[in-house]
Amino acid sequence: MKFVSTVIAALSFGFAQAVQLQDDNQYHKKQPLGGGMWLFSGDGLAIYSADGQVMKEHRKTDICTPYMSRGNLVEDCRFYTYASDGHQYVWAGSFSPFSRVMAFDIDTGDYVGYHKTCSTPLDLEYHASRREMWLRCAAQAGAHEGELDVFSSNSIGSDFKPTYMNDTRRPYGRITVHSSMGPYGYISQYDNNVISEIDLSTREVSARYEIPQATGSYDLAFSPVNSHMFVRARVCCACGFDGADVATCGGRYSSVVEKVLVQTGQFADANPQNGTCGGSCEGTGSDTIGVVEFDTVGKTIVATHNIKAGTGFGADPVASADGKFLLLLPNDGGQYIRIMKPGQNGQPSTVAADVLVDFTGGVAGKTVISDMAFIQDERNILVVGASTDNHVVLIDLDDGYKTQKLALTGAEESTSSSRLLEWAVGTNYVWVDGSEATEVYIIEVSGGIETAKIKKTMKEKKTSQYMWVDNYKKKGEKLEAMAMMESMKQDWIDSVPKYVPPVVSESDSHDHSSHDSSTAKSNMAATTNNDSDEKSVDAISIAALIIASVALVTSSVLMVYTFSQKKESSETTDVAGDKSLSSNLKVN
Repeated sequence: MKFVSTVIAALSFGFAQAVQLQDDNQYHKKQPLGGGMWLFSGDGLAIYSADGQVMKEHRKTDICTPYMSRGNLVEDCRFYTYASDGHQYVWAGSFSPFSRVMAFDIDTGDYVGYHKTCSTPLDLEYHASRREMWLRCAAQAGAHEGELDVFSSNSIGSDFKPTYMNDTRRPYGRITVHSSMGPYGYISQYDNNVISEIDLSTREVSARYEIPQATGSYDLAFSPVNSHMFVRARVCCACGFDGADVATCGGRYSSVVEKVLVQTGQFADANPQNGTCGGSCEGTGSDTIGVVEFDTVGKTIVATHNIKAGTGFGADPVASADGKFLLLLPNDGGQYIRIMKPGQNGQPSTVAADVLVDFTGGVAGKTVISDMAFIQDERNILVVGASTDNHVVLIDLDDGYKTQKLALTGAEESTSSSRLLEWAVGTNYVWVDGSEATEVYIIEVSGGIETAKIKKTMKEKKTSQYMWVDNYKKKGEKLEAMAMMESMKQDWIDSVPKYVPPVVSESDSHDHSSHDSSTAKSNMAATTNNDSDEKSVDAISIAALIIASVALVTSSVLMVYTFSQKKESSETTDVAGDKSLSSNLKVN
């Protein structure tokens, strides 16, 4: 009876803990979304399942405020950048009617609130170890001065003083932070030829590292494999004469011809000449620096990289989430993509392959590849999209960089300036936008690259930016709890004594044979009945022990899991927090 009472008590305790866990989870008051594709657009925010079923929507009238711009009423939302911290919030930099960073609950998709911030929030990056979201803005703005801001994912109401970089004319740039960088982060500046190091504790510039012969820098990528950062260099180039790097002098905002110092290419000269600097020189003969490889440990430039010889000059760097693959998106009109492999710290990365993607409609010297998605599970597949072509190219990174082209649509053109791609992590789906046609194409890759097909085309969908979101912290805790339960259950089962039949000796057998037949038969019958009863009782005991053990294990795991949900763990995985698993480009 005592044993039975123990079993009942254990089962009751396990059930009580399960009920308590259920009660604790009711604070959400809504069914958690789970993983989803978050699509930010002029119409607001919509959250979809991997295969395109809508799960939640925020209309633009609910989260954005109409405002006047140059005499016109702007009613659509304007999103610049976005990022997830992987455990609590999804963040989006926007302007409506002022620059701000909006926060949404990662589990329910509910709009939580916003922070006012600096002008034109360009680039959000999450630092997993510090539980902080770092933002690089285009410029300072009014009372909220500075171009670098930070928000705590543990306290959404906290606000920090932004960092003012310098007094340059166009301080546009990007930011890179990562838990493997320790207490530092790095930023680029459009019109300053330095890599600026930021002390994350003081939020101030702690050091500057010059990029020789450059006039500035912009796009950034980081690989934790070798702790190297890859920076797109900006240069000055000649303009205004036949055969010059740029035919016409003057830029988008000014027709004034300037004297600049051209330090690279065939028109390099120690004396200033008619020229221009920055983005207009990308892909020209002066774009010879290309991508700078910077060692964040040794604080030195270890190499510079350019594109396939004979195809042009200059490229934008992009890294996979795990940092094992580095891509150079070339200014070659859509011919190739260069794939590089990071090696040891302090040593230059090496070229793995120049893969022919052969996009059509591009112009020599211009970047055509606008975005890509990495499928990284048991496969390593790269999906590449272009702004000039209604195809995507799939590249098998594990099988000799074989390629497969897939047509998205038969329309004449489905995108105007860029094409966005995003892998729904853990699934077989890749999302591709067609902004001009207001369509989204969902590609299914059920196996290798040859299995790729258009699974679904979503019509009348404005696209601005989108990303796959999941609560990786919660998923990790569930997997750990399940593994713990299985391990403990097996330990308990292995510890239960196994039934061993009694051994009968020869002497006992001889003594028994001396009894008369009737007594022997009677004793044998009694022994048989007793053995059967003993076996039956032993089997019941073993079953009860197993049931009680499982109940105790389950209740213990439930208590651990419940407790873990009520506190923040001290770490978040780099995969979830530091970098998106699929797509790494930001839209300017």
